[in-house]
Amino acid sequence: MTEFEESVPLIEAELAAASHEGDTRQVAVLLARLGSNLEAIGQRARGIENLRWSVALFEGLGDLHGLAESLNRLGGVLTMEHPEEARAILHRALATSRQASNRSEEATSLNNLAILDEVAGNLNSSHDQYRRSIELLRELQDRKKLASTLNNLGVLLDEKGDGDEAREAWREAMSILEEIGDTSTLASTHNNIGMFMARCGDARAAIKHYSDALVIQEKLGDLGEMIIFLGNLADAYSSLEQPADAVRALKRKLALHDRAGDTRGAAATMHELATAGDSLTPEADAYFARAIEAFMTLGEPMENALVEMDRARAWSRAGDHAKALAFGEHALGLQVQVGNEAHLAAALDNLAQLYSEAGDHAKAIELMERSLDLAEKLGDSEATLIVLCNLAAEYAVADFEAKAIECYRRALPLAEEAGDRDTLSEVLDQLGAIHWSLADDAPALAFTRRALAMYEHDQKHDAVARLRPRIAQLEGKLSGN
Repeated sequence: MTEFEESVPLIEAELAAASHEGDTRQVAVLLARLGSNLEAIGQRARGIENLRWSVALFEGLGDLHGLAESLNRLGGVLTMEHPEEARAILHRALATSRQASNRSEEATSLNNLAILDEVAGNLNSSHDQYRRSIELLRELQDRKKLASTLNNLGVLLDEKGDGDEAREAWREAMSILEEIGDTSTLASTHNNIGMFMARCGDARAAIKHYSDALVIQEKLGDLGEMIIFLGNLADAYSSLEQPADAVRALKRKLALHDRAGDTRGAAATMHELATAGDSLTPEADAYFARAIEAFMTLGEPMENALVEMDRARAWSRAGDHAKALAFGEHALGLQVQVGNEAHLAAALDNLAQLYSEAGDHAKAIELMERSLDLAEKLGDSEATLIVLCNLAAEYAVADFEAKAIECYRRALPLAEEAGDRDTLSEVLDQLGAIHWSLADDAPALAFTRRALAMYEHDQKHDAVARLRPRIAQLEGKLSGN
């Protein structure tokens, strides 16, 4: 049993005694503690209910200090799922803290509002709130809260692209946490550094930090935190092409969702498990089926459609095109029912790929053209670029070279505007290849030279080696040699 789980019956016993004695203030204090601990072990609804009771009792008592703390706890818990209610509660916590001249809770309110702003994408406002919170905590010499806020600031700085400043914030936080022994925040900091290392391309360092975070949190027992850490760990293993390790992490994550009674989280993790392996095994297909059943029970047809399409792709890779097309058509039907045009455009393109893999290029082209019409209607340049490239490739396979060239030429400015070098170099390469196949040597050479320059810049040595003979041959023909 974890520390959080062990604490719940003890707090409940204290709460019963305080209620029996009629000590309303102590009841309010214990309800706040109990609410936070219940939320940590996955009993979210009960936790929120207890926190609301605590707020009501402190309000009735006119205890501004207790009210500010309980409002901060409640607002923090509601931040991700109910951000508007959380914002109102946290502004009230901030006002109450200032009314009570409680600078410690004022700093907590500012920290919590900074998190809320960060989630909403208001990064400059978030940075300002963190800065003000840190200034207060340094004045108060509250090292525990300071370390926690520095940890959060590091995440924001990383998101803003200030990697060096993020590392400095985490370095200071780690130094304080190791000195004072605040293991819960230490686990969170390890996780945040792990995510930073993963984004920097050092998955092995990320795994070390995620593993350290898990060791700490397994003793404490915050199920939500452990679920996050295990998901990050699985992603890191997948990036290293270690599917067996990724699957082990995801199975642990699924067990925690089940333990917390989180049906939706369990369904999403079953979907991850189905796609984590390097092949379609009976176990993987069973996870697909379980995820589909779970999302059906939850009444989430869009999620169901996404799982169905991934299942279809897995069967196509396994060579069973009949099954793949059956699942893919059903997924498309679900997206039609949902009526989300962006998801419908993606589903049409995905189903087209399945028909292409099954050898039915005419059907693939028909579906891709429908997908392209939708993407352009929505003004979704990213989706339009993807479909144009897929459709161009399909036209080329079907010997519609002029149409393929037209699609690739339409894709060029979109790739340039997006700054997508990989797609841009591939489009230039394909344009060069198609013109070469048509003996249209001048544009073939021009496009191939542009592709080669990009491949050389990006150090894609195999592509460079592949294009140089083409360029030599084209230059020879054009020079008359």
